[in-house]
Amino acid sequence: MVVGSLDGCEAVRVLVGDDQHEFTLRRKLLCSSCAFFRTHIEAIPSPPSPQEDDDDEDSVLWLPNETPEMFDIFVLWLYQRKRFPYFIANAVRTISPDECRTLRTNLVRLHLFAAVIDLPALQDTATDALQDMYLHFDWDMSPRFLSFLYGDCETSTPSGCASGL
Repeated sequence: MVVGSLDGCEAVRVLVGDDQHEFTLRRKLLCSSCAFFRTHIEAIPSPPSPQEDDDDEDSVLWLPNETPEMFDIFVLWLYQRKRFPYFIANAVRTISPDECRTLRTNLVRLHLFAAVIDLPALQDTATDALQDMYLHFDWDMSPRFLSFLYGDCETSTPSGCASGL
């Protein structure tokens, strides 16, 4: 997935999950989002020349323990932070109940991913989206789910935790 125009921008490829689903993102935007990406991406050598069009020379970061579906939502947040709540609210209104459960799982994964990469703004946004979803469907948040979401889960393996939902 390539998001927006990358003309004149240095890009980084992010491979997500075991199948290495590819996302091509603006390097500067990703690095500015948090120290996790800045540290990991700056450790990758830049291509020797922006004129070279050799895919082997791209900067590549692999997130093997994450899911492409969760990372899709992260990319949406990264590029559309101000409109993100609107996009999620619109999705909740227009998708099926099964798709809402999938969205809920991916928002939980997003919340946990944000905890791992130390991105509190994303954690807050994911939590707000989950709360809005629960209010919209008048779902109950069990004490077990709240404990899970707010700290009982080992944040070093967010995808493994979310799969237990």
